[in-house]
Amino acid sequence: RQPRAGCEISPSPFRPHVPAMNCMRAWTSPFSDDFDRRLRLELSPLSAHKTKELLLSALEPNTRTDYGDGLLKFHQFCDEQGIPESSRMPASAYLLAGFVAWRAGLVSGSTIEAWLTAVRAWHDINGARWEGDACFVSLVMTSASKVSPASSRRGKHPCLVGREIKKES
Repeated sequence: RQPRAGCEISPSPFRPHVPAMNCMRAWTSPFSDDFDRRLRLELSPLSAHKTKELLLSALEPNTRTDYGDGLLKFHQFCDEQGIPESSRMPASAYLLAGFVAWRAGLVSGSTIEAWLTAVRAWHDINGARWEGDACFVSLVMTSASKVSPASSRRGKHPCLVGREIKKES
């Protein structure tokens, strides 16, 4: 099926069309592919697979779904800016600050912060260094929070509307 309006990304072998919940697992980069190869060199295939599964299962299903939206937004930004796949992970502080600035004033600071958290989790799961804690990024994030739209109450993102999310018991 086709993505909903506003949920499109440029075609890439690194980003297959999967439900948001599976983006953390299925969306890769040249860096993450290399990380997986190194993991398989250091560990047996079974241990490497189990390690990767445990990394992913550290995130609750609802969290993985929410993070899928953040990753979508990050890749939409990168596509618009012409950022090559190899520069998306590990993302530089400049790229992350540009991502924050991309929707500053259009969505709430907390929404942008949630998107950034998703990108960080994607980096963590794939063994990539994280430069989002740099003062440069923090200052841009602080300013983005100050220029949030007057009404930060928004409905669900179009990509999430109509999704059935099972609550954990």
